Order: sequence, then structure tokens, then C-alpha cells
Amino acid sequence: MGGWDAFRTTCYDDAYILSLPGFHWFKAPDMSGGPRAFHTCNVVGNRQMVVVGGVNYYNLGVPGDWKDPDPWSQGIGVFDMTQLSWSAGYDAGAAAYESPDKVKAWYDQGNGNQVAWTDDKVKALFTSKSGNGGSSGTGSGGKSSKSSPNHTGAIVGGVVGGVAGLALIAGAAWFLMRRKKSNAAAAGTGAEKANANGRGEYAYQQAPPYEGPAEVAGEGMQPSPKRMSELPAGGGHEVHELAGTEGARK
Repeated sequence: MGGWDAFRTTCYDDAYILSLPGFHWFKAPDMSGGPRAFHTCNVVGNRQMVVVGGVNYYNLGVPGDWKDPDPWSQGIGVFDMTQLSWSAGYDAGAAAYESPDKVKAWYDQGNGNQVAWTDDKVKALFTSKSGNGGSSGTGSGGKSSKSSPNHTGAIVGGVVGGVAGLALIAGAAWFLMRRKKSNAAAAGTGAEKANANGRGEYAYQQAPPYEGPAEVAGEGMQPSPKRMSELPAGGGHEVHELAGTEGARK
């Protein structure tokens, strides 16, 4: 949808559809959206595509290309993928998507049978019909059927995620238990090494008796008994200072 041709310096306003399994391009008839480049296209709801941003690129540089007013309000356009036309606004209650009339007419004419397939498995994948008996994308007639959604991928993803989560929890628990045992073993080994090196072996034992030389007692000497006497009532021993004229006594 839209785009910019750098070689021809042209900005386009057309929209094309690639239909599968015919691998055929269809051009949308409504080109009232105006030329636009550097925008984004997002499918929302059932059959609408919201186009956001972009500019009508004139290769004028900056700020010349940004001064062109946008014909869309707030720079947002809504394209109906069934009617292949631009809408006035977004319709949350729009009907379900159906192949455009021109696409169904192309398949009804048998053009899809002329597609050259190089692999039968790929052909069967693209041309298989839905389970409700409706027509497939080959456009054999009538409206395109909608196959029921397949939730197998979501279920498998949930199961795998749950198993992975349990494995992570179990691994974390094993790691913590192993670390706790390693710390306990390291503490016990440290105590054993301390005892083996002699540190702390006599920490709580009585010191050995002293075996050094002893003083020899004198012959016939007995310690005199101690006698305590009271000081004289008149005072104690008097101490006098020497006179300054006297020399030192020998």
C-alpha cells in the first residue's frame, strides 16, 4: 500500500493484494487515500486495516516534506479489506472478513488450477478444504469458510512453560541444599584441622607442674614468729632536716 520510488521520485497511492494459494496480485480500485510513504499498516478487528502516519513524499527534504497537510484526521486511515475501499472511520461491529468479489471471481474462473506446484505436499497444504465442507481458498464458489481456531500451539506452549518452571524451582532447591551441606562440611573440617595442628588441645586442661630448681632451706634456721606491737602514744618517729652550714657527713 503506497510507497516511494526513489528512482522515479514518485509517491504512490495504490494498494495491492496477494491472494493465496493462487499467488496472484490484485489491485484495489479505490485510491482515494492519497499518496503516502513511510507509514505502517495494522490489521485490527475483523476486516479493517488501520494505516498510521506517513507523508506525501515530494523529495523536498526536511522540513519541506513535513509541511504538506495530511488529508487524514490525526494521520490515521481505515481500509476495508472486503470492500477494498477507504472507510470514514473504524467500525468495531464490522462483519467478518470475506474474500473480495474480484478475488472470488478469479478463482471461480478456474485460474487457481493453473498454478504450477513443484511439491505435492505444499500443494496439499494450500489447497486443503476446511472440515465443515465449505470451499477453500481456491474459490470454487460461494463464500469463503472460516475454519475453527487451533489451540494446539497454545496448549503445548503452556505445558512446556510449566515443565520448565518446575525444573527451575527444583534446580534452585537442589543448589541451596548442596550449598548448605558444603558450608556445614567446611566448618567441621576447619575444627578438625585446628585440633590436628595442636591449637586448642590444652585449652581446657590443667597446666603441668613446675619442675625447675627450688631454693635450698638453711640448716637450723627457723622462721621467727611475727609479733605485732602498738605504736607509742606520744607520737611516731621524728625526722629532722640537716642544718645548711654543715657539710656532708661521711
